[in-house]
Amino acid sequence: MSTSLTTSVDAGRPVVEPTRYHRELLEFLRTDEQEIWNWIASQKARAEYAEAVRHELLKSTYRLEPATSAELYRAAKTAADRVGHDTSITLYQAQNAKGLNASLAWLPGEVHVVLHGPVQETLTEAELIALFGHEIAHHWLFSIEDGAYLIVEQVLAAMVTPRRTTACNQTRLTTARPW
Repeated sequence: MSTSLTTSVDAGRPVVEPTRYHRELLEFLRTDEQEIWNWIASQKARAEYAEAVRHELLKSTYRLEPATSAELYRAAKTAADRVGHDTSITLYQAQNAKGLNASLAWLPGEVHVVLHGPVQETLTEAELIALFGHEIAHHWLFSIEDGAYLIVEQVLAAMVTPRRTTACNQTRLTTARPW
């Protein structure tokens, strides 16, 4: 079963929707893991999360400015336009990054994309647009339904302990992997 976001076109604009897997996992965790769900969904936990994201951005990245990284910002804007996203995007370069990747530093109403490794030097313009579209889709997913899908992400992260090899933990890892 595909677990990526599905897209369609509505009046010439792309529409992105959570998959059935996303929706079913959200409902399962909201009801069957209610205690951890309620704690992560609390205003206190949300405020602490936002503060931790801001702190991590300051600590481990440097901000890429539109004037000096115009090609990256153009690709990000193109991606945002294609998926119908109108929030501004701020780009960062991770310090001491190993490998080639990108990640979303989610904050409400703000898209912060962190590049890991020599992304700009390695990817073509079309690949950059796809990469930014992917990260923007993550932001959209985590923003809808009052952040319910971000809570799913955080509940899964809290439940999965990489060092444990119990059957229960293996089930949780198997659930988290396609998420």
